Amino acid sequence: MPCLLATCCAQQRLSEEEQYAQLKKEADAAAAEEVGAIEERMKEEQEKILKEMEAKRNAYDKMLDKLKHRKELEERREALRQDQQQRLKAEGKGGGLQSLMEQYEEHRKLLEEALAEEAERQHKKARERTLLRQVERTERLHQKRVVEKQRFLLNQEEIKRQELALVRASMHFDCTQYLTSRTQGGPDRSKQLIICENSPVRRLTDSWSPEFAAKPITFCFAFAAATMLFRATLEQRTSRRAEQKELGGNFESTRAEEKVYPRFHDSKLVATLNAEY
Repeated sequence: MPCLLATCCAQQRLSEEEQYAQLKKEADAAAAEEVGAIEERMKEEQEKILKEMEAKRNAYDKMLDKLKHRKELEERREALRQDQQQRLKAEGKGGGLQSLMEQYEEHRKLLEEALAEEAERQHKKARERTLLRQVERTERLHQKRVVEKQRFLLNQEEIKRQELALVRASMHFDCTQYLTSRTQGGPDRSKQLIICENSPVRRLTDSWSPEFAAKPITFCFAFAAATMLFRATLEQRTSRRAEQKELGGNFESTRAEEKVYPRFHDSKLVATLNAEY
């Protein structure tokens, strides 16, 4: 029994020592944490105080600079005033008035020069704005004229193409009718041949050149009609290309079936023209 009691007392003492050691560790950790937080706050406060001191020092330096500048101005004014007083005393009353008039004239000249410079600057700005507006207006008019010229050329191409298509259809119909009348036979065959040989060809299109429009040409065979049509078509295309080159300047003449690509690269304009024509 005495041994058991001694053992229990020893265990109780050890457990108390362990608890004490654990409590001491916790207290040390809490104290260290508190000390760290206090040090952090002290550092922040120190930085804040340093910043405030720096700002105050900068403000103080600025104030000193202002005071120095003001003091220098006052010293200059005082020196000028004393110089003026001495000069007035030396020159007398009339001389002082004359010096004041001279200063007034100098100040007036300086003011007039400053006003003239400001007026010239304003006039220059207004002129630049006017020139910019004129340039923008000229550019818009140029683009509008380019679009109108392209549409005019496209309309001319379409008109010529339709005229040639009508001429081809008319000639094809006339040739077919003529060949049909040749193959039909009958008592009126010789009469039809005589009428076809002696009658002048009617105008194929109003857009022929004057030399073809003024000369009546007779024919009786489909080959002659096709040859004349081919020659007139070639000359008509040549004259039309020359007119388009003269009207359009650097613009290339395009066919109505092809897409139009203007001189300047404008995708919206190209899409609009291709959609319309």
